[in-house]
Amino acid sequence: MPQGHQYAQFISDLAGFDPKQHDGSIEAVVRAVVTWLATQNEGVTVPTPKQVLYALPAFQAEIVQLKEHWGNEPPWRHVVEAAKKTGPTV
Repeated sequence: MPQGHQYAQFISDLAGFDPKQHDGSIEAVVRAVVTWLATQNEGVTVPTPKQVLYALPAFQAEIVQLKEHWGNEPPWRHVVEAAKKTGPTV
């Protein structure tokens, strides 16, 4: 959750997992999300924030190509395929 966000004023708990505050940078958001994901499923391997950030430029390039073909909202299936294609292997 971005620092100073009003979320905290009206939601106090998400099943025991309160969102972490961050400065809004890509690095901080990735770190917060990946850390949260790592707490969700025992036995599921989650990439490290460093692995995600390393793969991000290739994913972003795939999204640019998808948007050239589909416009600003490519089908979700294609976005997921792009993530699988470019994402870190864990």
